[in-house]
Amino acid sequence: MAFLISTPESGVDSIALTYSLMDPIMAVIRPVTAFVSGAIAGMIENFFETFRRASEDKELAHNPFTNPISYVHGNKIPEPGYFKILIRKFVEGQKYALTVLLQDIAGWFILGIFLAGVISSLVPDYWIATEIGSGITAYLFMLILSLPIYVCATFSTPVAAAMVLKGLSPGAALIFLIAGPATNVATLTTLAGILNKRALFIYIFAIVVCALAFAFFTDYLYSLLNLTPQLSWSTVSESDNTEIPHVLASAILAAFLGRAVFIKWKQRIAK
Repeated sequence: MAFLISTPESGVDSIALTYSLMDPIMAVIRPVTAFVSGAIAGMIENFFETFRRASEDKELAHNPFTNPISYVHGNKIPEPGYFKILIRKFVEGQKYALTVLLQDIAGWFILGIFLAGVISSLVPDYWIATEIGSGITAYLFMLILSLPIYVCATFSTPVAAAMVLKGLSPGAALIFLIAGPATNVATLTTLAGILNKRALFIYIFAIVVCALAFAFFTDYLYSLLNLTPQLSWSTVSESDNTEIPHVLASAILAAFLGRAVFIKWKQRIAK
């Protein structure tokens, strides 16, 4: 249960996007909310499964293979150079990030950036705050919007950032970032078939309660620190000294994204 909830809500890619498109506060609160919601759901589910857990513990307690087996005693296998291992793992990690990971998120990321651009260009400033409102009204609206539809964590990040820049509160945006990736009609239907109605209720309950609680906390934290996200999130440096590096970085990212989409498209055609 904890894995099913926390996995879609956060990941290395979504945390990095949250840090770059929002701020360090949201980059910390988002994974913490995902962790807490998953942990709460797991603990509640375990509470209702005490008898099964007890029987499993008894079987483990009577396991005859309790003593660890030592396959190497006295003789240590020589290890290769430590720095060579680090360099090899670093290279393998970069290859994975620029191939497999980027191919998985490229399509959703481009779609999210496109929709965020549409919102930034066409939606008037503070229109969302005027029409949706703030506080519990905005929380419930974003919750109702997020529960039935599927938005992956990568897609939801630029969209949420664009909505905040147009007047949405950070707490309401957090609900969209948490509830959107973890809940949709297909996921809830599958869970109801694989698990049971009680597990499905626990799943939704943990997500909704934690999203609302951390939404209140997020808005309170921003007000306590006297931060205005509409200003702080959009303070991309406009200095001439950083304009060229930003353009070059954007061009490199666009090239890698285009390559990833092209490779993914070729793989689908080959199938």
